[in-house]
Amino acid sequence: LEGYGDSVSSVAFSADSQRLASGSHDKTVKIWDAATGACVQTLEGHSSLVFSVTFSADGQRLASGSDDNTIKIWDAATGACVQTLEGHGDSVNSVAFSADGQRLASGSHDTIMIWDAATGACVQTLEGHSSLVFSVTFSADGQRLASGSHDKTVKIWDAATGACVQTLEGHCDSVFSVTFSADGQRLASGSDSDDKTVKVWDAATGACVQTLEGHGDSVSSVAFSADSQRLASGSDDNTIKVWDAATGACVQTLEGHGDGVSSLAFSADGQRLASGSDDDTVKVWDAATGACVQTLEGHSGMVSSLAFSADGQRLALGSDNNIIETWDTATGACVQTLEGHGDSVSSLAFSADGQRLASGSDDDTVKVWDAATGACVQTLEGHGDSVNSVAFSADGQRLASSSWDKTVKVWDAATGACVQTLEIDLVVTHLSFDPMTNSLLSTDIRFLNLDLPALPPAIDDQSTDAILWGFCHSDWGISTDGVWIVKDGKRMLWLPPDYRMMAKAQVGSTVAIGCRSGRVLVMKFS
Repeated sequence: LEGYGDSVSSVAFSADSQRLASGSHDKTVKIWDAATGACVQTLEGHSSLVFSVTFSADGQRLASGSDDNTIKIWDAATGACVQTLEGHGDSVNSVAFSADGQRLASGSHDTIMIWDAATGACVQTLEGHSSLVFSVTFSADGQRLASGSHDKTVKIWDAATGACVQTLEGHCDSVFSVTFSADGQRLASGSDSDDKTVKVWDAATGACVQTLEGHGDSVSSVAFSADSQRLASGSDDNTIKVWDAATGACVQTLEGHGDGVSSLAFSADGQRLASGSDDDTVKVWDAATGACVQTLEGHSGMVSSLAFSADGQRLALGSDNNIIETWDTATGACVQTLEGHGDSVSSLAFSADGQRLASGSDDDTVKVWDAATGACVQTLEGHGDSVNSVAFSADGQRLASSSWDKTVKVWDAATGACVQTLEIDLVVTHLSFDPMTNSLLSTDIRFLNLDLPALPPAIDDQSTDAILWGFCHSDWGISTDGVWIVKDGKRMLWLPPDYRMMAKAQVGSTVAIGCRSGRVLVMKFS
């Protein structure tokens, strides 16, 4: 990812892995589409270098800390600055949200401040370090806060009381970065050039359990993968190392940056690793192979919607400049530009056979395009407000659309005729057909039964009558109320509210659930 004119000091993925934020010495924060590499927003407002960026767990807010002594909280969807937090007397070197999003921690000269993320009020000031605080991080349960400092120590604080409960000593130079493992059992720290090591600590006892050596210069950033099995470290020796967190063995060294690596972040699914460098670039790597992933360059306008074709060979991008672009995912080339909408393209969906592409827009219309030629074959009118979601039935005979006008419309995909309008008391922002019957729509509000003649099932599967919109593999599935994982129709595993779905994806026997909490739950059925 290129676009900065100065060093990139910090990178952070959103919890759903769809966006990547980066902060730079050019005083800006950029938000990138993690799939396409397109820069979708540039946030301006800081008057000096941006040292740290972090998303809230729900992805709705983005915080940035700056050399101008302030913290800014941004609306991650619109890019608007919603709060400026003042109180530090020196540069803000690090910012971190608690997992529940209710608190924000910031590290500065020799103090840490904890803020109420809703009101912007400072609720605690933690003192104890004798020099600059370079890094702060919450444990996943929000009960502890760790900090790394120029005084060569790591401190662990009780996040509720503000008391320092442990001081970890062992580094012989400044501690630039600290991070908890997702399970909270370990804490990693990276240190300056006289040390050049990564230390892994037992977070309960404070004992140093591993010292990882191999970098040739300062270790400026450390990050655990979501499953806590890998630890990445970025260094001023221009490399990234990936370590086996259990054994301490270095399993990969990623090379390609032309200057020091200043920041690292794993995607929530652990499949990608992002790195920010003083060479003014952000690179995204395949975390399994260590390959630098190809990015798509040249897209104009902010990316507002994305859709893969079923075979994965094409990626459609909808933009706020009213156009749709189709990209070849193998070559990274833009192969089509579709024009015709009069406002932003807010939703895209390919038909299962890949022959058609549907788009919903803020111009209140749905358009159906020939995916091979790019010709617009239908314009569906009838909504009274922006169309925010479109979906084909699995057999391609019906097309559904939802709108801010609080209606869901079902269209005959062949003729373009509206065959049913459902009035909803809330705005539906996501919908999907049940491929078992084609007469049930799943939405983020509730399930909708379509008062239409039944079509033949799109999937011939007699294993259970409790499968949710084709969300199945063999005899496993999700109950129709979304609360249970079922096998042969029998309840097997209860899903807590935080793990109930808003989105799903399935490849072979692996199923991913996108949860309301912002988590992605990946399950493998056997």
